[in-house]
Amino acid sequence: MAVSRVSFFALAAAFLIGSPAIPSTAYAVPAEPGSRLGFHLGGDQFEWQEWDPADSSRKILKESGPRFRGAITWDNFMRPSEGGVYALDIQGYYGRVDYDGETQTGAPLKTDVDYAGGLAEGRLGYRFEIGWTAYGLDILGGLGYESWTRDIKDGRLEDGTRVQGYEEQYGVTYARLGLALADLSETKWFGRLEAGVRYPLSVDETVGEPINATLHPRRDTSLYVTYEITRTPYGAPSVGVTLFYDSLSLKESPVGSSDIGPVLQPKSEMKVSGIRLGVYF
Repeated sequence: MAVSRVSFFALAAAFLIGSPAIPSTAYAVPAEPGSRLGFHLGGDQFEWQEWDPADSSRKILKESGPRFRGAITWDNFMRPSEGGVYALDIQGYYGRVDYDGETQTGAPLKTDVDYAGGLAEGRLGYRFEIGWTAYGLDILGGLGYESWTRDIKDGRLEDGTRVQGYEEQYGVTYARLGLALADLSETKWFGRLEAGVRYPLSVDETVGEPINATLHPRRDTSLYVTYEITRTPYGAPSVGVTLFYDSLSLKESPVGSSDIGPVLQPKSEMKVSGIRLGVYF
């Protein structure tokens, strides 16, 4: 007989934080795995950096600040035994962050940047029971697509000269490969730690007016880590907290043509760390 877990988001975080998940040595097995549909709200601390193409040790740009994030997930990570695992993830985010960089001529510039985007990702894998422990080992791989708009606002130099901003649109198709350790020892608490690599399969960058260019930054490998802790009493609400770190590394693009002459995208790196609260049905 299937066991359903119905959960509600409101104010449950305070209850969850008050009871840390400590794995026990007893191995309690629910009646049947079952999938779960999750709705999540949270935020992240975003960072984007670029390096000088002529001197790879010199950083020419840093953008950083908080963003709002929401997600819908569907997975069977709470299955208590060996077998197939899967995860679907749809996310959206928005935030205005600080821009601390320089112009094309090297003049220092500070302004704001609006980021709006999202991703859709699907993964499949297998869970192996670690027989002498109360843990399962997940191996997962999958594909995803992330797209975002980077809207750099107008700014002014130190001498008051106005600098026109511009907008960029990114589209990244990528693969993930990860390993996870799932705590199968508790009936009221579930914990899962996953780490792995992210690798872009294709990267498209479109730069708007007044530059007007299409660029293709080269690909590089980056890391991600997630940790979930969820309270899962049977027949009662199920509420979880997920901590996450994600990154994207891009090498310098080939030189492309534009309305202002030859341009390129420098070596760039994105780092995102945050927290989200979830309710599962």
